Amino acid sequence: MMLTATGLKRSELGTDGHKLVRHEGKQVLVVAQEGRVFAIANRCPHEGYPLSEGTIGPGCVLTCNWHNWKFDLASGAALVGRDPVRTYEVEEHGGEIFIDFRDPPAQESRSRALRGIEAAVLDNDRPRMAREAARLERAGFDAREALRHAFRLCNGRLEDGMTHAHAAAADWLDLAARAETASERLAAQLEPLGHIAWDTEGAGEFPYPETVAEWNANGFIAAVEAEDETAATAHIRGALAQGLPYTSLRGAVGEAALAHYANFGHCAIYTLKAGQLIERLGAEVAEPVLLALTRMLVRARREERLPEFRGYATALAEWDGSGTASRARPISAGCRSTAHCGRHWRPRAGRCASFMTRCSAPPHSIC
Repeated sequence: MMLTATGLKRSELGTDGHKLVRHEGKQVLVVAQEGRVFAIANRCPHEGYPLSEGTIGPGCVLTCNWHNWKFDLASGAALVGRDPVRTYEVEEHGGEIFIDFRDPPAQESRSRALRGIEAAVLDNDRPRMAREAARLERAGFDAREALRHAFRLCNGRLEDGMTHAHAAAADWLDLAARAETASERLAAQLEPLGHIAWDTEGAGEFPYPETVAEWNANGFIAAVEAEDETAATAHIRGALAQGLPYTSLRGAVGEAALAHYANFGHCAIYTLKAGQLIERLGAEVAEPVLLALTRMLVRARREERLPEFRGYATALAEWDGSGTASRARPISAGCRSTAHCGRHWRPRAGRCASFMTRCSAPPHSIC
């Protein structure tokens, strides 16, 4: 401990009083209560209102009068509310109050912020996510670490695998990298954090198979085709154990994604976005991202089995890999529109997110 004299006398506090101490930009509230002396940050961790204007009650509890959050003066724990308030070491020597004003070690602040992120994500508490991410940055860490933590935390709660939260995250992180202000950057980084929390709110646990097999591209493709999550996941775990980068797997993953018009093309899109997300967050998210992607591929609906999309297999078979378009053809002679024929599609050659192009037939016609 490195105690600093505050100039505040114990006698100034009285039996149950409090005084505000300022030191190098910090505001610390010193409270005498039930024969003890406490020191806490004066800013309420909720919205920053001054706790010096709060109410001190029995049991060494301080209430912030703005939103009724209540804090244990000894531990800083929030008894009502979410975020704890920071406490300071305080001692009395010769009738004078001494406080250790030093900030906690960076790793301690990081751990505390990540615990807060975890609680906020599980509660889908977006304001707290923002506060904890900001604390993470203030401790000297990249706020993207909050998103890495959230993806690892939530991965086993994704019953059907990857969601829009992963796909959009790559683009939100790109926006964050180009943000002109710190607040804009943090706002962009918080979007995918809130999205993954929303996608998993109230979800149960759906653990991934633990089997590991040596990576084999054809084996992975066959496992996805057979909707065998255990076998497909084993190949992915094997690839990760071998230290293979996603660029080495992308061809096989892409082939598995494009073997069907799966989930209205989302499997193809997510295959691309998975790689971008790993690039932006680093290899440490490769496991949760690829396990979620694999589950999504295995469980995806194969939409080309629907009447409106039966031309997919033919168009795919005709594609020569050049990316040039061939003549579009109707999906089936008997596909009748209902009220909105614009919702029907016809195939176009080329493996891309815009694989299908809208049918131009007028409403109520046969397309």
